[in-house]
Amino acid sequence: MGNSESKIVVLILAGGKGSRMGTIKQLLPWKGATLLENTIIQAKMSQAFGIIVVLGAHATEIRSKISDKDILLVDNTEWESGLGTSISTGVNYIQNNIPHAEGVMVLLADQPLIDTQYIDHMLDTFTKQSNGMVTTNYGNREGVPAIFDKKYFSDLLSLNQDFGAKDLIQKNKHLNISLNPKGKELDIDTPEDYNTLLKQQSK
Repeated sequence: MGNSESKIVVLILAGGKGSRMGTIKQLLPWKGATLLENTIIQAKMSQAFGIIVVLGAHATEIRSKISDKDILLVDNTEWESGLGTSISTGVNYIQNNIPHAEGVMVLLADQPLIDTQYIDHMLDTFTKQSNGMVTTNYGNREGVPAIFDKKYFSDLLSLNQDFGAKDLIQKNKHLNISLNPKGKELDIDTPEDYNTLLKQQSK
């Protein structure tokens, strides 16, 4: 992991069931690895300070495929209640075990085009000019990948199925710096998404 001053911990959310995929989405092949491993690799090459993967559905299968000992694996037993609970599980772990973390970056395991370059761009922006929140611009809304300063940890800890990161981002919209991901934000939800992306990559 980068030797820069960034004390931001990356939280990779890999707890979803991915039911529309019909298979374990996190373990789909991608560039000689899996979708989840690709996200881990991109984060590891960045200036981030550490990486935590939050597991939920299929935790046993996914855990057995992660050989990297530097990666912390945390189980979210409430994963069926949605992404918010995976974020709060991860932040809870950071607060208890990584007290000098200055913030958290939330990444999803199903956005394979999010690369080290974009992660570092977010980290740089956060360090140099943010008021505590850097988000990704989706045109009509802002979302993850996003970085939250530790001053938001208590808000993040209270995320649940009714109140997710989207609401927190929306509430602090006036403070956010929102970056243009230039197409890298594409996520994979269905076999069609996956096959389309594989075709584009092989061109």
